[in-house]
Order: sequence, then structure tokens, then C-alpha cells
Amino acid sequence: TLAIITEGREMPIEIGHLVTNLPVFVALMLATGGLTWRWRLGMTLLGAAILVLGHTTYLTLAFRYAGLISEAPQVPTALGEVFLTLPFLLWILLGYWPQVRQFFAGTQEAPGQA
Repeated sequence: TLAIITEGREMPIEIGHLVTNLPVFVALMLATGGLTWRWRLGMTLLGAAILVLGHTTYLTLAFRYAGLISEAPQVPTALGEVFLTLPFLLWILLGYWPQVRQFFAGTQEAPGQA
């Protein structure tokens, strides 16, 4: 648990709740068929880095603006919902990027496909 104490009030943040989306993303990437191992590994690392950066930014902003957040708790709740869905968006974009790019560009098969 991370906690910030401001104006005599403790505001804890459970670390486990912040990183629960990371295993989901990794599992989705590993289960995606039709990708080369090199592509799968690279995109999994990229997506994990994006998630970790997002967690770090969230924590930094949560602690920095704790006073404002206490007046508008809907904001961190909404951001939490975004983080819950972010692994799925990253999985679609990174796991299926060649197909997404083909769809929008109408070009031949992109690298990363088996």
C-alpha cells in the first residue's frame, strides 16, 4: 500500500489494484496466434512499458494533486476505469497491428506475421 497524508488525512492506494492489468495484457499477447516470437516479445515489452509508464504517471499525479482529487474523486475513478480497459486496447493495437495497418492501408502482409 502506498499512502499520502495530506491535511491530516491518509489516502492509501493499493499497489495490487494498479498493476492488475499488466498480467492480463501479457497473457493476451502470449495467447495471440499467428505472430512470430520476435514480434510477440517486442510488442509485449512495448505494451508493458506503456502500462508501467501509465501507472507511474497515475501515482505521481495522484500524490501531487491529492488535495484537488479529494474534492473531485470522480477523476481518479474515471482514470482507473481507463486503466482497466487499456490492456485490451493495447492488445488489439500491438498484437494485431499488422492486420490493423493492412485494413486501413490496404497493403500486403506486414512483418510480424508467421
